[in-house]
Amino acid sequence: ALEPELQDAIAGGDEVTMEGAIRGFLMLADATRGPNHANQLSIAQPALFDLMDRLFAKMFHQDKPTMETLWRQRGEASATQQATEKVLKFKESADSEGEMAPKAGNENSRRTLLTVRQVSMSRQQTLAGLVKSESAKSQDAQHAAADRLELAQMIELSRWRNNIRARLKIAATTCILAVVEGGESQIIPHKVLTTLQWTGIAEQMNSCYQSLKKQQAGAEEDAEDLKERAQLFEEGILYCFCLKYMVAYDEDNQYILPAIKPHRQAMKYFSHHTGYVEIVRDKRLERLFFQLPDACLPGGPLDQPFVEMYDTDRSEVNRKNLQFIDNLVRLIKKEEHNSLIRASRLAFCVTRWGAICKATFWLSLLIHLLLICSSYSPEWLQLRVEQRFAERVEAGLATEAEAIFHDSVTPVSRHVAFALSGLLLLLCLVRAVAFCVGALPNILRVALEVQGGAEPEEVIEEEENSEASSPGRFHKKEEDDESDDDLVDPADRDLFAATAVRAEVLGMPHTWEGEQHKEEAVLLVEEAKQRWGGSVFTWKAAKAVASSPWCWYEALLFLSVLVAFVVNEPSIALWPLFEMCSWKGSKTVIDAIKFNAGKMIQTFLLGLLVMYVWLVVGIWTLQKHHAEEYCSNMFQCFFAYLFNSMRGEGLRDVMVDAVFWGNLADMAWQEGNMLFRVLWDMAFQFVFLYILIAIITGIVIDAFSGLRDEKEAADQDLQTKCFVCNLDRFTLDQKGQGFDKHIQTEHNPRWYLFFLLHLYNARPRSKLTGQEMHVLRKVWPEEQGQKRSFAWLPREKTVSLVDDGEEGQRAASEVHDQLAAMAEQLQTLTQAAGEERKTLQAILSTVAPSTFGVASTFGRSNKQLHPTEAGIMASRRASLLMEQASGGSRRGSMVRMEPTSSAPVFPEAAPNVLLTGNVLVHDDLGL
Repeated sequence: ALEPELQDAIAGGDEVTMEGAIRGFLMLADATRGPNHANQLSIAQPALFDLMDRLFAKMFHQDKPTMETLWRQRGEASATQQATEKVLKFKESADSEGEMAPKAGNENSRRTLLTVRQVSMSRQQTLAGLVKSESAKSQDAQHAAADRLELAQMIELSRWRNNIRARLKIAATTCILAVVEGGESQIIPHKVLTTLQWTGIAEQMNSCYQSLKKQQAGAEEDAEDLKERAQLFEEGILYCFCLKYMVAYDEDNQYILPAIKPHRQAMKYFSHHTGYVEIVRDKRLERLFFQLPDACLPGGPLDQPFVEMYDTDRSEVNRKNLQFIDNLVRLIKKEEHNSLIRASRLAFCVTRWGAICKATFWLSLLIHLLLICSSYSPEWLQLRVEQRFAERVEAGLATEAEAIFHDSVTPVSRHVAFALSGLLLLLCLVRAVAFCVGALPNILRVALEVQGGAEPEEVIEEEENSEASSPGRFHKKEEDDESDDDLVDPADRDLFAATAVRAEVLGMPHTWEGEQHKEEAVLLVEEAKQRWGGSVFTWKAAKAVASSPWCWYEALLFLSVLVAFVVNEPSIALWPLFEMCSWKGSKTVIDAIKFNAGKMIQTFLLGLLVMYVWLVVGIWTLQKHHAEEYCSNMFQCFFAYLFNSMRGEGLRDVMVDAVFWGNLADMAWQEGNMLFRVLWDMAFQFVFLYILIAIITGIVIDAFSGLRDEKEAADQDLQTKCFVCNLDRFTLDQKGQGFDKHIQTEHNPRWYLFFLLHLYNARPRSKLTGQEMHVLRKVWPEEQGQKRSFAWLPREKTVSLVDDGEEGQRAASEVHDQLAAMAEQLQTLTQAAGEERKTLQAILSTVAPSTFGVASTFGRSNKQLHPTEAGIMASRRASLLMEQASGGSRRGSMVRMEPTSSAPVFPEAAPNVLLTGNVLVHDDLGL
């Protein structure tokens, strides 16, 4: 009976009644969240679902009225009014003619009356035509203004009605989702599945979809139209959530799929905007559907692989989960900044950053190719080049092409290179602005978070041991148990500590008298923030910029291009060519060098040590064998050794020519000790060139191999284990829906990123469900000092994969719920049976003498009756008396009568059975 009242309230504009109904549904939804299983069982009643079915079956979105709608309604009303006026005129004319007929008395009087009426009507029509011709334009304008005003009123009324209908249906749908939230047992979902009319929900979803299509194909939309469209979308996607959630319980495809089948396009549209994740709450795995942000849709700015998510330590699961959450939060913070930039006039700083970087590289490459191909020479070498060209011309050695390049090509290319350098400088200036607006704030934020963040070990230890959160910033443990700190309100401990610090610095006694010193402490903290906050932040920001390689790279790039343009030397603009280092192939080489850079430096230092040892030994023992122009002192010898050693030529150029004697004695004892020199030279060649250089080469190769192994291990881990829940491929392929489907539809890491982005941008927070609020508090704790938690991530479990233990727990839970329901029904029946038994005993007590009379009658007929048979006869007589006393409105029926001295056997199908003596009595109406 409530649904017609709501329809009347919408038609009559009764906003109070509608707001009450909406708040009622929302209160029911809030009462079941948590989840509160007892409230879910209490609320999941057929009466509530019947009301929802009526709402979904009769309340649909109405299209916005147009001028044609107004004219059509006005035409229908005008036709009805004209018909009514004709009927009334006909009645009036009939009555007047009936009154005039007796007075006239003959036919002439009737004709005179008709003539007078015709003349009167013709005069009125003539006057009306004149008035209309004089005021036709003003009336048309007034009619147009009236039409517009009436249409605006109709549109406003239609918008209010659509808004209140949508809010009511959204509240009802939210209530449905709250009732089935949590999934502690399958009793409630199956009850909802078999009670609700899902065809009505599917039709409502299709109605939202069709209305959205009409609005997209219509004219330009104002703010109210955009608001109505957002409400339509919210309503439609909630229907989609309900259908998607319940389809898992429709094992025989009897309810959901038949309802969706006629509306596949609508389901496909809203599914396109729906994301899905699985979370853990109170050690229970739960499913959660959410609306994908617009930026996360296919083709949007966030439709990217986000490789940064996987930059974690895979060796330990807790550490991996924590780093995974940190990476997601960092990406969300970055997207928050980028979304603000995309919405401004500086959107190119984010959307066109890659194109700007490529443009700087290719323009710089074009400049240097031009310099090479045009035989360009720097300004400081120009005089020498001119002299050399003049000498070649005088000697007749200069060719015709050389003269053309010298006279025409090189001067023109110099001017072109200068112009291109100016264009490159302008492009680098745009790049610098884009970097400062788009990338630098993210670099500062990440650096400041790392400086002030907690260590992963602390967070993991707290997550495992469930330790209490850390104290406030100014709170410190007092050694004296009876200090003033014990008397301070916990909310004011930070202020108390601040005043204590100031008193200690000034050498004054410190007291705390509640509110009297609280205002002073607040002013003290604010003064400290103003005095030191800016300088501390500036110092941290400067430190973050100085330690960022990206900032150094961009600064040197802009500086090199600026210097090249100022001094008119395009060859100096070399730095943009290093953009090649960001390419995938080049990055692998650089990563290999960085991978074992420390080992390579240590090996190089070891080589310098070996070279220096040989240098000292050579100077002391083989001084005559060193060339004077290369090794006259230690400094000259060091660089001569280093230069020749690095070139791979050994010490041949540093030493004089060797003299090889004809026998061993001369080689060993003649002047110069040539045998020692040969051994010394060959040992240096072997140790430095063959061993140390090979070691460095091996280190580089080992770095490539290590990077390849690391990359293969990471790829192997992603291909064989779920990154979110850590389940292996074999388990999912054997017992689940398959590994590939699992990582795409159940535990997609990108959907977890989009889900956290949805939570972070959700406004207002009151619209979030219990599941969403649970995750929000875990990822962004409200209490100061509380660490971020990863306990809401599933660990080696998914909905499609249930082990035997969980299956047993679920079955036990369902049996427990069924037993509880049966116990409640049995208690109700027992109370009713007790009341009816008292009534029956009172009636039997009044007919006891009649019973003995019946027994004596049978005795006189020489037929001995069993006492039980006598009781049966008494029971029959009691039933007849009860029927007569109630006027025949209550009719009892015997279901079973057995003479027995033991406990009676209750029939299974009897809902209400009462025991009176040895008689079992069944009553369909409660007895």
